[in-house]
Amino acid sequence: MDIFINHLRSELEKRKQKNSRYSLRSFARLLNEEPSFLSKILNGKRQLSVQKVWQYGEKLAIPTQELEKIVSRMAARKKQRRQRVKSPNYIDARKIGVPVLPTRLHFLIPEVLKLKDCKKNLQWLSKKLNSDEVHVKKVVSELIDLKVLDENLSVIGPFSFIVDKTNSKSAKQLMTEIFIQALDDAKVSIGDQDNWQNMAHGVNFVAIHQENIEEARKRIGDFRRELSRFLESSLDPNKKPDKLICLSTIFFPLLD
Repeated sequence: MDIFINHLRSELEKRKQKNSRYSLRSFARLLNEEPSFLSKILNGKRQLSVQKVWQYGEKLAIPTQELEKIVSRMAARKKQRRQRVKSPNYIDARKIGVPVLPTRLHFLIPEVLKLKDCKKNLQWLSKKLNSDEVHVKKVVSELIDLKVLDENLSVIGPFSFIVDKTNSKSAKQLMTEIFIQALDDAKVSIGDQDNWQNMAHGVNFVAIHQENIEEARKRIGDFRRELSRFLESSLDPNKKPDKLICLSTIFFPLLD
């Protein structure tokens, strides 16, 4: 990928030398790209996708065989980076010093055990969560060590954690896996029409300015936290919950 970006930089410089009026905007027009986006790519502030390599390569008349080699090297480097990623270090926010690699089950199990029809044993939990009993046992043991559950599997505190920022890339990878699992849960739930009366969902496709993304992320985070606080504060202390939901908010770039 670096080789291709260097090629783009070199190509731009050649054109500038031939024509003093040639600019980044002219180059972006040739590549059918937004100047601001192309600038970020050339300055290493934005990742270059396989689709963009093909798009730019065709505009610059780079032979197909050369583009295939570049794409192949990109895939190989991506695979190497994944293999080099180390497991992230997580500790409980209570700072009791118990290392934990959070998974979907660390968040789910305490909430499932709050339901009025729950049975506080590993076999029931494994079946309810459609998960291996050995894995469930391991997570339950960690939640007990973290003072989230007691020995009787009663919930005595929330599951929370902080991330070792020295390994933030690994942290992002792990949280991405949890989020993908949540999306898989959503697919199953949406596919069951009996669930529709208990769901709130919608999809919007919106053309936006790049500079508004950060504010959109902040507003989504604020909304999610506010709704979570509302749902938790509205619980009747004299009644156990009878429904478990997944509250997920997401927006992501298309056609990049």
